[in-house]
Amino acid sequence: MKKYLLCFIICLVTFGNIYSQEDLFSQMIEDMISILGGVVPSDFQRLDRTTFKNDEGIILMVENGAVIVVAFGDVFDTTHEAHGFNGLLYDYFENTQNNWIFNRQMRDGTDIYLRNGVFGGITRPNKRDDGLIATGIIFTRNINLF
Repeated sequence: MKKYLLCFIICLVTFGNIYSQEDLFSQMIEDMISILGGVVPSDFQRLDRTTFKNDEGIILMVENGAVIVVAFGDVFDTTHEAHGFNGLLYDYFENTQNNWIFNRQMRDGTDIYLRNGVFGGITRPNKRDDGLIATGIIFTRNINLF
């Protein structure tokens, strides 16, 4: 999984080949979704009582020993870069071959999609206290966790 994510990030940042990015991106998303409901994989380190993170920046939230949220995000210097990242997310979710259906938009601007009982959320880019722009993607089986 580490190699897939590293390849995805390298391709995302340095190469413009949309098709290979889509394949790597799809695999990364499938890998993230496969963690839901299971135990925390061994390559994740505990951050606090319910949160874990691995070297690639994937964050897990756990309840009663089972993973209930999987999230991945990044920070950018400009909103233009953050919107570019989100554009790849929207391209993936809006591609009918991936079978995601738009479900709703939350008050905070997070767009929610649904596929096979899994909710995928694309967060709106937000400026952090340090001036960087953060955005990401969240997966869960419980819509109330958004």
